[in-house]
Amino acid sequence: NYQGLGRETILQASQQVLPISVTLKKILLSIITLGTGFQGGEFFPLAFIGSTLGSAFSFIDPSMTALFASLGFVTTYGAATRTPIACTLLAVEMLDWKIFPYAILTLWIATLIHNRVSTPIQD
Repeated sequence: NYQGLGRETILQASQQVLPISVTLKKILLSIITLGTGFQGGEFFPLAFIGSTLGSAFSFIDPSMTALFASLGFVTTYGAATRTPIACTLLAVEMLDWKIFPYAILTLWIATLIHNRVSTPIQD
């Protein structure tokens, strides 16, 4: 489940609520892989982590698992690459215009958090 691209798990994340342990295992294995000097991709690990994290949060409303997984994917990718506008358009292109308000909101929040964390606080 954690080797390769993980396309099956990414698709599964949009169909059912996955436990948070799936996301944490992928993060841990990615850290080990990159930390030992192996090169990895950027797109698929972020898509895997984001979609499974969104799926895990869909316990709030299991009928919206596909929306949560999609938002998790684009928000994680947008925050990691610092491209919120491009990822909002990516969400619209991949899914539909109906996701636009949700995507712009989650990416705006992720960008605010990312900028706050990566910018030193000055007294």
